[in-house]
Amino acid sequence: MKKLNKSDLQIGDILIFEYPNFDWEEVDKIWKDKDKEYQSRTEKLKAIGWYLLHFAIPWCDPGKNPETYKNIYHAAIWGNVDIYRGSTLNKPNFKNRIVQAGANGTGQASLEETLLEPSVQNIYVCRHINKTSFTNFEDRINKVIKEYYNNTSLKYSFETAWMLSVLCSMRYSTGTLYKMLVKKYGVTKATLLVVAITTLVQYYAKNHKKDMIACSPLVADIFMDAEIPLKTDTLVTTKEEDQLKSSDLDLASWNINEEEIDLDFPLSVTNGTMVTPRQLMESKSVKVIGYLPHEK
Repeated sequence: MKKLNKSDLQIGDILIFEYPNFDWEEVDKIWKDKDKEYQSRTEKLKAIGWYLLHFAIPWCDPGKNPETYKNIYHAAIWGNVDIYRGSTLNKPNFKNRIVQAGANGTGQASLEETLLEPSVQNIYVCRHINKTSFTNFEDRINKVIKEYYNNTSLKYSFETAWMLSVLCSMRYSTGTLYKMLVKKYGVTKATLLVVAITTLVQYYAKNHKKDMIACSPLVADIFMDAEIPLKTDTLVTTKEEDQLKSSDLDLASWNINEEEIDLDFPLSVTNGTMVTPRQLMESKSVKVIGYLPHEK
């Protein structure tokens, strides 16, 4: 994969963050706390929980190919925004920045400073494969980026982030929740449940997206509002025996003869915005053009 520089980035590029590999020594370091950074046992446990949280979505969302697994945990977009947003300065200062949803809402960050963060191993750069087919692609995307960035009322939804972890565990045939559903209902009914739940979540999010801001949904929303929706897979089967073929279904009845059912997977929800960082990276609408490595 090609190593990139800042100069290679273009407005509207999707940035996918990879966390370093899990390390028990980091957990042990927090627990022993030789530097007296934490004041109580509760604070230590919270710090350990925050460290583990970075692996919640990656572990639940292994990707299409487990052999190329990466700790993908965050998504952002490259845009041009006023870094003085909300200040009293008369002259705005527009710069190309990482625009992202975080604990403090939607903000911007310097690429150089971000690559120095110990939590950033690599940043993978994804670019729309049909970028040139859209009139004023970068202007359209950046207009929406600014709208979200300048809306200081938007709050980060931790509930949405955790919900995405749950959906991930159902989205892959290797996911724990998917396996539990298959064990109880069989492949066909389990698959229908996953599709139904995902569809309901997407439908709800369509009318409540401003209340469901998280890193990857923000990126998907930006493309959606720019009328350039990203195509993402709803369900990914990783084993041949889990794959079914297509036909009409009676979704109103549980009286299903599995031998007569045909489903063609993976299914796609073109207009979905409740997606994980890995779903963005695996979207059929983009390609990974390279990566930006951690700087020491």
